[in-house]
Amino acid sequence: MPDEVIQELWRVKDELAKQHHYDVNALFADLLRQQAHRQVGRKGRIHAAKARRRKGTAKA
Repeated sequence: MPDEVIQELWRVKDELAKQHHYDVNALFADLLRQQAHRQVGRKGRIHAAKARRRKGTAKA
């Protein structure tokens, strides 16, 4: 079992490296971009939920 987990981790690592042309700076920049995108989306969902609560239309 642990060998399968390690193999999968290495496969994912190799795939990510290949996608970014084995450039750690490009990989890091992409991760930062993804993180910023998720935070913006999360903030939008939070604001939308607060607006629904103010209007009394909050989802259960």
